Amino acid sequence: MAKDDALVVEVQYNGHFFPRPFTYFDPDKKEIRYADFRDKGYSEFIAHLELITRRMCKDVYYCPDGQTLCQGF
Repeated sequence: MAKDDALVVEVQYNGHFFPRPFTYFDPDKKEIRYADFRDKGYSEFIAHLELITRRMCKDVYYCPDGQTLCQGF
């Protein structure tokens, strides 16, 4: 994967979920750029997240680009 085609992963953590409307409020944010996770397993991806956030990543939720959190679930 060329650097120009690299996936950018926005990581939001250390925030709070609110049920109505369903939102993730006041998170810390980091971006992972130029990382290729295609050959990595889930545990390797989580280990990388824990390294950059300096926190244990017990639960990970995915939301595709261009969708809201509710749509992503």
